[in-house]
Amino acid sequence: MFRRAIFLSLIALFVLVIVWTLVRPYQGKKPPPQQGEIVKQSKPTPTRVLRPADLQVTLSEIELIGRDSSSKHKDTRAKHRLTIQNNGSVAYRNIMLEFAYQDRKGKTTKTNTCLLEETVGAGHTVSIPEFVADSVPAQTTSCVVAIRHADMESKQ
Repeated sequence: MFRRAIFLSLIALFVLVIVWTLVRPYQGKKPPPQQGEIVKQSKPTPTRVLRPADLQVTLSEIELIGRDSSSKHKDTRAKHRLTIQNNGSVAYRNIMLEFAYQDRKGKTTKTNTCLLEETVGAGHTVSIPEFVADSVPAQTTSCVVAIRHADMESKQ
């Protein structure tokens, strides 16, 4: 009799476990609420143009003005006068200028870059009357200025 009671109680427990596992998924589980899509509008970033064809350096003059005391080499300082013309239909800003300093033989002795933070409007010309560059080689006789890249102004 004792064995029969233990056997029936184990069978009943087993049946309860099976029924509980079958009924449990259907007990009205609600799916978790879906989060809505959040759309943020960001400020447009400038478009960088490499060597823009519509920006031209129309005037480039160099004048050596004295020795650079901070340099270990025999370098001097130079004063540049530049004019940049925009022949395009968009404005440019953050213009990266590349200065290639040349000696009497026309050989490039040093190349420097400089960021010009002015905005050149569409169809406008900007003059930079005095830009002083440090660490210019003393044997420099000429300088070729090119535009490496510039950021297009966004139209608003």
